[in-house]
Amino acid sequence: MAAIPSRVDRSALSYWESGRAGPVRPMAAPIVPAVEDIAFAEKTVLAAARGRAPSALLLGLTRGLAAMRWPAGSSLVAVEWSAAMINRIWSIDGLSAASHVVRADWRELPLASASQDIVVGDGCYSVFASLRDATLLNGEVRRVLRPGGLFCIRCFARPARGLTIGGVFDELRAGRIANVFLLQWLLAMAVHGTTRDGVILDTVWRAWRDQVPRPRDLFARHGWPENSDWTFDRWKGVRIRYSFPTAEELGEIAAPLFDGVERHVPAYPWGECFPSMIMRAGPRR
Repeated sequence: MAAIPSRVDRSALSYWESGRAGPVRPMAAPIVPAVEDIAFAEKTVLAAARGRAPSALLLGLTRGLAAMRWPAGSSLVAVEWSAAMINRIWSIDGLSAASHVVRADWRELPLASASQDIVVGDGCYSVFASLRDATLLNGEVRRVLRPGGLFCIRCFARPARGLTIGGVFDELRAGRIANVFLLQWLLAMAVHGTTRDGVILDTVWRAWRDQVPRPRDLFARHGWPENSDWTFDRWKGVRIRYSFPTAEELGEIAAPLFDGVERHVPAYPWGECFPSMIMRAGPRR
């Protein structure tokens, strides 16, 4: 019997295997979850478990989520598509013996339908090229969740008010951007604009170089490490796309699949760009 062709484009995988993607060096919140984000995820997951030992799925290898306080007796599986990322990241102390990692694509999960009580992720939508891929992820999460199961995901979402390149650098000069990682994500959102497709990473790098011809001078002014240019330089020449849908767009694609979609906006600066969405799986139709 001939193999069923995949529905998904995996051309971006080579970037993730190259070592240029992911947390190759320590990163700062809110690009990685802040203490507030971890506390919210813990509270949400513990409430969803209702005192039971749930089957839980972690999308990706976000350290803060993997090592957070899971409900007692949780059986946790993490799914990550890059072997390089797994080899580099998956050694986290404090996880239960029932925790393990599976190499697979989130849009084609190798898990049985209605097998999970809880699914958690961080920034997962943004590594896709378009809302179509985010919709495929949602479909797979809904498939593997049991009725009543919960999906909690922190999103990287461009604000409804919009961002411009000039506006981002005005915010930087005003001291309202705390670190180079936040600057990178806000600039990507500004270059992204209103398109429902993602932004090419090299285009973001070019916007950075146009605005900041002498990066070390900028880093010195803001007290950032002088070697912070690696943050942007790893996107030089990279033609894959990241997408930064608005929270409203993400709500639109979630509504047909989940019964009840809630949004939590953290209190820290720029929290509107890093909301958590909580979606519950209703009865199977």
